[in-house]
Amino acid sequence: MLRREFLRISSITGSLAAIGILDWLLPSCRKKEMDMTVTYVTVKEGSFSWPLTIPTVMDAKNASLVSGSDKAQLIQDKTTSVYTYQKGPLGPTLTLKKGENAMIQFSNSLNEETNIHWHGLQVPADQDGHPRDKVYGGSSRSYGFNVSQRAGTYWYHPHPHGKTASQVFRGLAGFFLVTDDEEK
Repeated sequence: MLRREFLRISSITGSLAAIGILDWLLPSCRKKEMDMTVTYVTVKEGSFSWPLTIPTVMDAKNASLVSGSDKAQLIQDKTTSVYTYQKGPLGPTLTLKKGENAMIQFSNSLNEETNIHWHGLQVPADQDGHPRDKVYGGSSRSYGFNVSQRAGTYWYHPHPHGKTASQVFRGLAGFFLVTDDEEK
């Protein structure tokens, strides 16, 4: 949407709301809003039967990630096939301070190609996990780059053409936390 179009639509909608015409045009929406109820559930501490999995924390200056398949219990008495960068679902949380160099050794133990895309990080194109940069099953590659942006919560995930969603859904993803002096 163009900026001009956005401003035109916003001003028309705002004007209609100000003079009350939206109540006349959209009475069913107003009724639904008023009929909504909120139900709160109180959970007693310690009442969960299956604990939340907390990924390990790994320094990205010298990290090793190995993609593979595994079985995990995501809910009690049920086993699910997952992809993993370590044991269990989700990859380790990688940490690094602004200005430091990440050096990640990646090995693919899956029976399909994959790679790693550093979502939100500003890295050189040949290190960014472009779909053309596949790592085939049984192969490895090193990712190395300087982290120059400010502190933030970023994440990493695979980015092979046509397989990104299924691989992320099955567990190939993790946080990449960047710290800096301003954040502290």
